[in-house]
Amino acid sequence: MFPGELLSSTYPNPSNHDQLIARSEVDRRQTYMATLETTCGASHPVLLDLVRQCLHNTPERRPFSQDLLDRLQDVKSEVEGVYGGGMMRQLNIASVLYVKEMKNKDKQIQELKVIAGLT
Repeated sequence: MFPGELLSSTYPNPSNHDQLIARSEVDRRQTYMATLETTCGASHPVLLDLVRQCLHNTPERRPFSQDLLDRLQDVKSEVEGVYGGGMMRQLNIASVLYVKEMKNKDKQIQELKVIAGLT
């Protein structure tokens, strides 16, 4: 049933399957949102909220294109976290690990200096 039937403007008449019943745009949106909420609402609440705004029944209450792009960029940043995405993510993680390793080595050197009486 997802997503083809949900996007359809008609659905089969339960009492006569040869007949189609027109689905209002409001009903179609409500059915679509209800399905989204049960399938991915818990794991992606920010995106679900954004879809809900885009499907608002009053066009004036829907986000403008630039607002939508800005919000999607925010979501992307939030999902990727501080490390970024793709190749940059790998490079950033590698540099963080390298810095951690260097700090550990510095700590070990300081401990050895104390043991050797050099400090």
